[in-house]
Amino acid sequence: MKKTVKSLLVIFFLAALASITLLSASAASGKLVHGDASGDGKVDIQDVLMLRKYLADYNYHTGNSSVEISTATDVTGDAKVNIHDLLMLRQYIANYNYDTNTSTVEFKHTVESAVAPTCTKWGATQGEFCSVCNIFFSQQEFLSPTGHNYVNQVCTKCGAAEIDYSDVTLYNSNEGYAFFETATNGEAMRSLYEEMEKVLTDFHTSAVDAPYFKFNEKSGDLYTVGVFDYSEYGLSYDEAKTVHAVFRKDHPAFYWMLGTIYRRGGEIIVTTIEEYAKGTDRSSYNKILYEGIEEYAKLVDGETSAYNIILTYYDEILKNNKYAYDDEGEPEKALWAHSVMGSFLYGEFVCEGYAKLFQLLLNFSGVGNMYVLGNVSSGAHAWNLAQMDDGKWYWFDLTWGDGRANPYRYFCVLDSSMTNHVPYPSGQLGFEFNAALPSRAQSIFDSDKILEIGEEFTVGTCRYVLSSAGTVKLISGSPQSADRLLYRGVVYNIAK
Repeated sequence: MKKTVKSLLVIFFLAALASITLLSASAASGKLVHGDASGDGKVDIQDVLMLRKYLADYNYHTGNSSVEISTATDVTGDAKVNIHDLLMLRQYIANYNYDTNTSTVEFKHTVESAVAPTCTKWGATQGEFCSVCNIFFSQQEFLSPTGHNYVNQVCTKCGAAEIDYSDVTLYNSNEGYAFFETATNGEAMRSLYEEMEKVLTDFHTSAVDAPYFKFNEKSGDLYTVGVFDYSEYGLSYDEAKTVHAVFRKDHPAFYWMLGTIYRRGGEIIVTTIEEYAKGTDRSSYNKILYEGIEEYAKLVDGETSAYNIILTYYDEILKNNKYAYDDEGEPEKALWAHSVMGSFLYGEFVCEGYAKLFQLLLNFSGVGNMYVLGNVSSGAHAWNLAQMDDGKWYWFDLTWGDGRANPYRYFCVLDSSMTNHVPYPSGQLGFEFNAALPSRAQSIFDSDKILEIGEEFTVGTCRYVLSSAGTVKLISGSPQSADRLLYRGVVYNIAK
């Protein structure tokens, strides 16, 4: 018996080398069982013997055999008996128990449906394989995104509108308006906010130069962006400071805007520094800003899941940036390090920059979020809240995630993971302003429709884990492709 099986395996091996297709001689009636060569409704030693006879009598010139076997020997389901069926049956025979007439191997023909590429996402042809032995019957090909074709600012393929990245309203938050609805003197504060909106947006988008301004020796050389008479609105100085703080939080794209203001009588003066005072210089910086945003935006073009958008931005910000220190090893105090421009100019900034860039990108993508100010053990700090696909809010701290062995320690976490973060009281007046924070989720985010960071899954005999946005890591097994993988209709990169 051992000699017979050994001979059979040799025949299989030679057939595999020759890559020869063996066609079934006839069809069997009744219920088909994959691997059932005799047609008796089960796979046992009789099928092994029958297949041996079929192979022994097979004529490689005519492509047929005088021995009839059931089409159920077509274990792959492709309507023929070929080398793939032989390889699968070889697995079956290798694990066959002659005492019980059973095998530990089952035949599981799996079809991975084709996914058409879109303007922005990869696609793949249909793939067919055995999910037990991982033999592929139809090798999958991966198809690159087709790209947009804009005509009159509309893509002729998908209908998406072409984006004008110089439209700064795409990046704004609206915490201020929500706060003004319930605040004392809220209507007057909103009026001052709207005046700031007009004047400061005009400054950002125009080529005008800001006039020189020096408040005192301590303030240094400054340049006036706007002067606002808060007294004519009937507001106190603390209320005017709050409007300025709310406006600055709501406009993360205004990289030139200082966090301090200067008071003169019943007026507040909003200023910038020499680097951003000239209109021609500011136009150059704006170009850098918009091009940098576009690079991030392309990564999530066509994506609809808040989780995937957030994860993509989170990973990309951490990949492209580091924390900014001055020459003495202290957190950098220059204005660029406290704005999104730190990333686009130098690839570094402090916590305020991390949180603002994350806020700006989520605003652009329409994902609910908040820029949060507060204290940690080392002092003042900035981080974020964001709303996931389940409608609930979770915490994110990119600054504290950057450089960690586990960068996701503060990604999509609950209050219980943020006990070392203390937000400033909601609604308090002054520069340390937070709008009312939404209630946070009480349990960790979990979705059956979205592959989450650290989640493991199986394709065929291969085991993977989502290691970063759009990328999986092979844990075990031998994949058909070393570069990409189709799972749940999504093409993922395989980490090297």
